[in-house]
Amino acid sequence: MIKDRIIRHMNADHQDSLVHYLRHYTKASASEAATAQLIDINTAGMTITRVTEPNGPPRPVVVPIEPPMQSLGEARERLVAMSHESLEGLGLSRWKVEKYPLPTLTGLVYAVVSCTLLAMLLFPDQTLPPGAEARQLFLFDSDKAARFLYRYQREGRSIIMGTAVFHAAVRMRRRLKRHCYASSWPVWVTWLIVALLEGPIACRSFDRTVRAIESSSGHRVR
Repeated sequence: MIKDRIIRHMNADHQDSLVHYLRHYTKASASEAATAQLIDINTAGMTITRVTEPNGPPRPVVVPIEPPMQSLGEARERLVAMSHESLEGLGLSRWKVEKYPLPTLTGLVYAVVSCTLLAMLLFPDQTLPPGAEARQLFLFDSDKAARFLYRYQREGRSIIMGTAVFHAAVRMRRRLKRHCYASSWPVWVTWLIVALLEGPIACRSFDRTVRAIESSSGHRVR
């Protein structure tokens, strides 16, 4: 029967969509919806299990399909549309980032420059005096540049570290919550570390990754 195929398919391949249906349409919490299973479907709605209390048994809840379908032959199109609506309602994206691509040359240069400058500002008495190897190597023994960095070392440290934390804790975290909700923690940690090192370059790299996923998905659909 078509109903049995739909139930098997949704439970096996789209359990995450069932979770999103519960969270969006029934306002279930993430923990309540985590083990969602489709147990019945008809033209007017789906019956999905949710946990209503810690360690309690799963209980059925009906998610309406509005307007009702004419037949279960419409199920694929309607369930996909409901999945997209659920994601948007939860602040999540259809385009999931599930890995970290290779670093870009621009990002590597930014990371090296910012980390080197921060190290010099953290240890100015060792890196900025005349004859210091760091001063000769990175400042080309410029007395004017060394004096400037020494004078504004506190402000420089604050700017570099503040920029790193802002891009990781605010800008990158916001992107991860929207696009990496299905990813494992190593993916999150990798992107956050990269954001600390690369700052705005990491955010641009993430956005390019999302656009590439969206573009490839569009080609597959066509």
